[in-house]
Amino acid sequence: MKPVAVTIGIGKYLGYAEKSSEYVRNYLGLETRIITDEHIGLGIEALDFTRKVFSIKFSIFDIFPDIERVMYHDCDWRPVRQFDLMPFIPDPKGLYFCLDRVETEHIQDLERKYGLPPKTYCNAGWFVADREQHQMLQHSKKHYFDYPKQWDDQCVLNQVNKDKITIADRRLNVMDLNGQFPLKEVLALHTSGNYPIYDGQPDHDWES
Repeated sequence: MKPVAVTIGIGKYLGYAEKSSEYVRNYLGLETRIITDEHIGLGIEALDFTRKVFSIKFSIFDIFPDIERVMYHDCDWRPVRQFDLMPFIPDPKGLYFCLDRVETEHIQDLERKYGLPPKTYCNAGWFVADREQHQMLQHSKKHYFDYPKQWDDQCVLNQVNKDKITIADRRLNVMDLNGQFPLKEVLALHTSGNYPIYDGQPDHDWES
C-alpha cells in the first residue's frame, strides 16, 4: 500500500509545505496532505510555539482518520528526482526512519544517554508509519514529558521505539551535501537550504 504524504505548514511555512508537497506528488506520485493552522490546538499545549508545532506529528492519524499508511516529512524535505519509494519500505506494517548524523559525537552521546544501540538514533523529519503505530504516537504525546530530550519529539520517538524501527536507506533523508553521497545518488534532501529553491533559486545539478 502506498503511503499518503503528510507535512506541516503552519503560518508562514504553509507556502513551503505546498512546495514540498508538489515535489512529492511530481517525483513520488503520492497523494499529499498538509497540516495547517486549524490543527495547532492538537500540539502539546505546554510547549513553546515551535515545539508545539513539531508535536502535532503525534496526532497525524487523528487528523486524518482515513489514512492507513503515512509518509511524514518536514516541509524542508523534498525528493530531488523521480523514484519508486515502495522498494525502500517493503514491510506494509513497518515503522521506517533514517539515521541521523550518527558519526557525530553529539549523536553518539545521545545514544549512550538514552540506552540506544550504536548507530540507531534516527531523524524524525521523515518517517513512514502504519496506522498500527497510532497508539505509539498517542503514547509519545501523552508521556512526552516523561522522557529526557535534547531534540524534542525526535528524542522521544527514538526512546519510545527502541528496537522497533526499521532503518531506511539514508539517501531518503540526506541532511548534508558534504560528499557523503554523490549528488547523483541522493534521493531526497532535508535542509533549510530547500527554502531558497522553493523561492526560485537555481537547484543543484543532481546528475553530477
